[in-house]
Amino acid sequence: ISVIENCPSDDLYIWENTRKGGRRIVIAFPDYSYVVILAVRSGYMLPWTAYCANRRHTREKLRREHQAFLKEAGAAI
Repeated sequence: ISVIENCPSDDLYIWENTRKGGRRIVIAFPDYSYVVILAVRSGYMLPWTAYCANRRHTREKLRREHQAFLKEAGAAI
């Protein structure tokens, strides 16, 4: 959580996804090397997990997910 509190928002990528039937907020470093996941509940958010994305394919998966979110959000506007 200190990553969220101590990093300017323009230095992070933030997007929403659905995993295992639940809404999640994903917060990632611009190189996708570190990720914080928040679970969205009714009226609040809970820390779900955080991890270092050490593998290139994991970072690439996060990048594709983020790009898809941006594309979908742009189409919705």
